[in-house]
Amino acid sequence: MKNKKITILGGAGHIGLPLSIVFANKGFDVSILDNNKENLSLAKKGIMPFKEKDGEKNLKKALKRKLKFYSQPSNFISGSTIIITVGTPVDEFLNPDMSQIKNCIDGLIPFLKNGQLIILRSTVYPGTSEWLFNYLNKKKKCHVAFCHERVIQGYTFDEIEKLPQIIAASSKLAQKKATEIFDKISKKIVYCSLNEAEYSKLFSNAFRYSQFAVANEFYMLADKAGLNFNRIREITKQGYPRAEGLPSAGFAAGPCLLKDTMQLLSISRNNFSIGNSSMLVNEGLVLYLIDKLEKKFDLKKKNIG
Repeated sequence: MKNKKITILGGAGHIGLPLSIVFANKGFDVSILDNNKENLSLAKKGIMPFKEKDGEKNLKKALKRKLKFYSQPSNFISGSTIIITVGTPVDEFLNPDMSQIKNCIDGLIPFLKNGQLIILRSTVYPGTSEWLFNYLNKKKKCHVAFCHERVIQGYTFDEIEKLPQIIAASSKLAQKKATEIFDKISKKIVYCSLNEAEYSKLFSNAFRYSQFAVANEFYMLADKAGLNFNRIREITKQGYPRAEGLPSAGFAAGPCLLKDTMQLLSISRNNFSIGNSSMLVNEGLVLYLIDKLEKKFDLKKKNIG
């Protein structure tokens, strides 16, 4: 391939930094762009700012190759493929907030050239990829692709080359350009439309969130009956393949599962009843446990983490 320059926006974060390291160690000329100067400083020294299996070993290897760090966009992004690892969060009303992506793009536009490929990597609200293509098209004639992250946070280096990479693009040329990049780190490529890829990512996270809600609901039912959910779960799963997917109970940690479920609830105009119920169960588990603790302890005199 001709262009081996990649700029990763949000490249010092949980998604961006491991991806930057992977591409650098595959021979790409990688520029990390992030306004988190603390993370940038640590990464420059070969220190991972967060927990990532084999992170520092791979980071130190990448630093010997082509890995550069920037806190502000400038002409270094011109001509490179740009991967954006900033997604669409939800606001205080659990509705999608598009301002982060728009602000990122507005900051890049003065330095973009016609024909550059912009890849969205984080979860986005359905229709964001098409919006980005149309928004850019009024200012710069850029290509757009959506190639979302699929690894479990903390295990990027174990998973990224094993999992199929989904690629959706605004044109055949954009698809070709994205493929030339990702076929260097993925053994299999799956192609689909932009909207299909956006929904695929949201469905994936909402499915996991719903699975956790089922387990948490079962836990509370068992607990109210004076039974041990973990024991019932092991009895149910033992030698029974159809129950293997039943997870253990616990907090549905990580912001993406709740956020992405709420994005589906928003686009469905509040008709995603399973997602809404999952939110009530998973976020309500905290209150259920507090009620249990209050029966045993005076929480006003306790420090709770």
